[in-house]
Amino acid sequence: DSCLYSQINSPHALNASNIFKEICEHNNIKPQVIYRMNANAVYPTEKNLPSPVHVDHEFPHKNLLIYLTDPQGGTTIIEGKEYLAKEDDVILFDGKPHCARPPSKDVRIVLVFTFL
Repeated sequence: DSCLYSQINSPHALNASNIFKEICEHNNIKPQVIYRMNANAVYPTEKNLPSPVHVDHEFPHKNLLIYLTDPQGGTTIIEGKEYLAKEDDVILFDGKPHCARPPSKDVRIVLVFTFL
């Protein structure tokens, strides 16, 4: 009843799920199911090119990103518009085409949730 996902593959899944639920409750978001939750670690690259533009699922969904580190200039690009978050920021968007530009230094770590 309280679990919104089907299979646990990490000892951190419960903590990540609880953070997701707290953010949703605070923002009056009522998720029905978590399709995927993962942590992305992006490192600086020589040419600073963004990742390929993609959509996470070919069915209706939403994306929620939680920035665990300062992205050091590493932006999130959603339908061509760049968003520069900072540590502890959250970005929520419908499952639209998106990509990420790498940080200028250190590592950009983001928790990514896809859900309905």
